[in-house]
Amino acid sequence: MDWQYLLYIAPLLIAASVSVGLAAYAWLRRTATAAVPFAILMLAVGTWTVGYAMEIAGASLTVKLFWAKFQYLGIVAVPVAWLALSVEYTGQGRWLTRGKLALLSIVPLAILALAWSNELHHLIW
Repeated sequence: MDWQYLLYIAPLLIAASVSVGLAAYAWLRRTATAAVPFAILMLAVGTWTVGYAMEIAGASLTVKLFWAKFQYLGIVAVPVAWLALSVEYTGQGRWLTRGKLALLSIVPLAILALAWSNELHHLIW
């Protein structure tokens, strides 16, 4: 790792730590309104941020590609978790069922599969 990248990596790791800390705090209070979707959202953001920091820190293309793929675990979870948080926070939690969440997750899971199998088709990079 080049030391010049430390100025970029340090704030990312601090932000990831805050996100994971908020996720843990929300999980401990999961009986509160929208605490579980908030915890999932913060964990996804933390995963995305750590992956990006490690991608910047990576020295070789192989390492950078691995961390870019790792980021997609968080990237695809953020929109669904954010929607779930918004719906539950506004008091419309009855709309949120497992079936609807499964339907909302089809496209993100397809994108995740495309990212992790990119070497076969080169549709992402």
